[in-house]
Amino acid sequence: MKKLILISALLLVASNGWAYNETDLAKFKALNACVGCDLSGADLQRANLNNANLNNADLIGANLFLANLIGADLFLANLSEANLRGANLSEADLRGADLSEADLRGADLFLANLSGAQLFKANLVYANLVYANLSEANLSQADLSQADLSQADLKNTDLTTTNLRYAKLDGAKYCKTKMPCVQSSTFRALAGPLNDPVLRWT
Repeated sequence: MKKLILISALLLVASNGWAYNETDLAKFKALNACVGCDLSGADLQRANLNNANLNNADLIGANLFLANLIGADLFLANLSEANLRGANLSEADLRGADLSEADLRGADLFLANLSGAQLFKANLVYANLVYANLSEANLSQADLSQADLSQADLKNTDLTTTNLRYAKLDGAKYCKTKMPCVQSSTFRALAGPLNDPVLRWT
């Protein structure tokens, strides 16, 4: 009977894909810090995680809808497939973080550091990325339509196959940026040095 219960539990975990560590979650709630913790699939929607330390944490599939993550330390954190819709990540440290297929629609990433982050197939529609550091980040196949990347650092950023329709790129910094192939009617260059163009997709 015990074996049957255990097998059923394992099947339940496998079916939803994620099972966070309850001890880690309790520790995090008590200290607002949990380096390297397993919080995969945890429900943290609308939580106040201001300046939280989640360095190298596993947050795969976590629900962080409308969460306050201002100034949070998410260095090397795994946030793939996480729900970060409407979350406030302004000034957060997301260097090297994995945000592949994450839902970041309407998220505030003002001044966030996403250097070297993986944003493959991430949904960033209407996201605020003003002054964000996206240098060496992978945004291939990401959806950045209607996003604001004004003054963002896009040096060595991979934007191939990225949807930039109606995105704002005023004053963005380009250097060795991998850009999508577009027809000349798709964007126009604004005033600026030829080696540092400012493009607006229309």
